[in-house]
Amino acid sequence: MAQRITPTQLLAWAVENRTEEAERPARQPEPIDPKWIEIILGKPDAARMKDCIEVVKSDASLGAKLVALDELEMLVESIDNANDLQPLKLWPELLNILLTSKEPEIRVNVAWVIGTAVQNNDRAQQDFARAGGLSIILNSLLKDTDSTVRIKLLYSLSAAIRVCPTNFNEFTENDGFKTIVSVCQDGNEQLIKRSLFLFDALMHEEDENTIQKTNAKMMENAVFDMIVEILSKHELDLELVEQCLKLLISVAQYSKETLEMWADMLKAQFDHIIAVLANDDVTEVKSLISQLQKLI
Repeated sequence: MAQRITPTQLLAWAVENRTEEAERPARQPEPIDPKWIEIILGKPDAARMKDCIEVVKSDASLGAKLVALDELEMLVESIDNANDLQPLKLWPELLNILLTSKEPEIRVNVAWVIGTAVQNNDRAQQDFARAGGLSIILNSLLKDTDSTVRIKLLYSLSAAIRVCPTNFNEFTENDGFKTIVSVCQDGNEQLIKRSLFLFDALMHEEDENTIQKTNAKMMENAVFDMIVEILSKHELDLELVEQCLKLLISVAQYSKETLEMWADMLKAQFDHIIAVLANDDVTEVKSLISQLQKLI
């Protein structure tokens, strides 16, 4: 029969072993290889952003570069990361890639990164402008022959100047309106829609100076002549017509006098528009025309 352990013996054993454990030297933890920390926690965002740029600058495949730019675009969705582009000296890198890359897919995605980084972010907007970004975007809009790149460049330009009077003023001083209207002459309807959408958005800014300058620059650069020409065509795109009418309404609400010299020409197109778009749902168009008729 096994010998029974008494409570007194059990207590004596516990005290003895606790003493031995206390006298045992403390074990120092082994140092952890930094690579395992990176694997467990991931690299800091700043390091990841730098890595993305290095991949794009390298001899990696086009697919790998696009993946890197996609990751970078995701990272700069964070305002903090977007603001880190300047201290990390990545604005010049991004703009240089935009200027020198021969692959339109790369230029599209760089413009996308820029637009995401500066949108509704005053600090990033100013950092971008200080890096010469506005003039580079405007020059690229003029010189790039790829329509998809141009559309994305316009997106980045819009994000850089909206709700940012300082950048808007620089855009104006660098003939930004003239550049956009010149690009629209190529006839790409998607680019024209986005250009008119940008002008309309600027007419709704809180800054009075921005609205006033936008109104004046559209007159100066024959935007309303372009709209009349668009609306008088024998083939019309429904979305483009709606965007034209929305911009005209915004202008008329701000200054009825602005459209005086175009009023008769515009009124003459209303029946034409409805007739050409007879196979489309023109409910919205009719509503916009009705609003405009009351204003001009």
